[in-house]
Amino acid sequence: MQIIASRRGVIDDAGGTSTAPAPFGFPGLARVRSALRAVVGRQVHSTPAVRARQSIDDNHAVAVNVGLRDGGRAIPEIVIGPFGAAVIEELPPSAAVLTRGTRSWEVLMADGRTHLIDHPLERAARDADRLRIWLGALDTDHVVRVFVAVVGDDRSTPRTSTCASIGSDQIAAWLASLPAQRSFDPARRARLIGMIRSLV
Repeated sequence: MQIIASRRGVIDDAGGTSTAPAPFGFPGLARVRSALRAVVGRQVHSTPAVRARQSIDDNHAVAVNVGLRDGGRAIPEIVIGPFGAAVIEELPPSAAVLTRGTRSWEVLMADGRTHLIDHPLERAARDADRLRIWLGALDTDHVVRVFVAVVGDDRSTPRTSTCASIGSDQIAAWLASLPAQRSFDPARRARLIGMIRSLV
């Protein structure tokens, strides 16, 4: 699986970094640890699909920390595959969640302070909507399907009508379960990867 790293380059399959585009679906898999060690200092952080990359097919690519230039926050992770695109975001650890409201969650931070965050499933769904709008503006002739999931260790977090809720060990299976988009051929996937690469 190809990783489009945050802002500075591509983590290649040898565990190094390159500013040249890597071919989509390049055979072989890199070890996550060596790849992440190679980009320490480049603000690339481990995300759910990056950590699960050894179990994800080579015909996928993941982009980390994607700013859509729409004034919103960067999307932590976008996976591109035969299904189209998938936004994957991480839930806070269940032990740190003090309350789960309908619009916001109260989370205990490492410094002992509490912090209100937007409801994670709603926030992920909004990020997926932002990606759909961005994709629609760039390519009016083809609709790329966008799926969304949050990943966490609390299996009691219910999915919503707009967002799946999965465990970290379910990422590869969830991606594999998404229906392939026949019109999203390798050329279109490569074009989308190029467009997203220009944002990171």
